[in-house]
Amino acid sequence: MKDIKDDLAFEFFNIILPATRVEDTIGNIKELVASGDIDSEVEDNLLKAELYVANLAQKKVPLSTKILCQISKVIYGRIYSWSGKLKMEARPAMEDMMLKISSDWQGSLLDEELKLDLLAFSYHCILKNKPFFDGNEKVARIFTNYLGLKYGTCLFNIAPSKKDEVSYKKFCKDLELADRGNILPIKERIRSVMFISSDSLCSSKLGPSASVKD
Repeated sequence: MKDIKDDLAFEFFNIILPATRVEDTIGNIKELVASGDIDSEVEDNLLKAELYVANLAQKKVPLSTKILCQISKVIYGRIYSWSGKLKMEARPAMEDMMLKISSDWQGSLLDEELKLDLLAFSYHCILKNKPFFDGNEKVARIFTNYLGLKYGTCLFNIAPSKKDEVSYKKFCKDLELADRGNILPIKERIRSVMFISSDSLCSSKLGPSASVKD
């Protein structure tokens, strides 16, 4: 019986990559997902969340916290009752994040470093404010992936597996530096895992408006 993950991975990469590169890339994303500290149901749901943002990135959808909530719901909706529900105390920070992304978006389309700054800011902002009860790193990575896809860029894994203790400790130190205002290590991590699609199918526009309201 064909693995459902094969179908999901193929559909995802068919959306964001030229046809000749799809087959070679399917194995990479499956290995990436399987290497994380997650169970099989979440593993399938992560691929579904990647597919969700890949499709969403091709539409003119208003940028809002609803995207974060939907990512959380796709990953954890059938497992936990808290999925897709923003913590009230984190809502202002998430709305401010959406406003900053909207404000800096046009300039970042023409400036590679500003683009990386914006991706790093978004990723760290979600991790710092922990808008959901759990799973914030996965939501942060996939939301940042969504922004990357709007640029025509696919982001792979940013945080190392906890099983790799040395790499994970270094990652935690990078987050601590970001908490103190030095976002450069996170920016360089994102730079190192970028995958540029030569034939992006994504719109460069965030959407018809820059609403941050749920």
